[in-house]
Amino acid sequence: MFYSSQQNGFSLIEVLIAMCLLAIMLLGIAEFQLSTLQTNQQAFMQNIATDQLRSMAELIQLSKVNSSGFLQKWNQSNKDLLPQGYGEVKHVGNHYCLYLYWRSNKKHLWKCDKTQIKNYACLELEVF
Repeated sequence: MFYSSQQNGFSLIEVLIAMCLLAIMLLGIAEFQLSTLQTNQQAFMQNIATDQLRSMAELIQLSKVNSSGFLQKWNQSNKDLLPQGYGEVKHVGNHYCLYLYWRSNKKHLWKCDKTQIKNYACLELEVF
């Protein structure tokens, strides 16, 4: 019998190494995709919060916030649109400070006031 010293195909070790490298690459891509989805969700929540603050600021500028009914409706809307969302309106001198908080697991770079509530995001707006 004649045996050729030429090898055809891949060895089992080569296939296993290639599969491991492919699995590591796919895990990296999946982690990146998850991170992107979480960032997009947080940006969406911040966009909703900005719209909520803007709508309350317009009501204040139109001087329609004299009753607590507007604040209750606004906070109900915050609860409906944001996870555990709630807002505060403080009258400071000749202007108002609006605060809007919502539940978030992501760490934020901003703080609304001296007290930072753990696991909550916050936006602040001053209305003159």
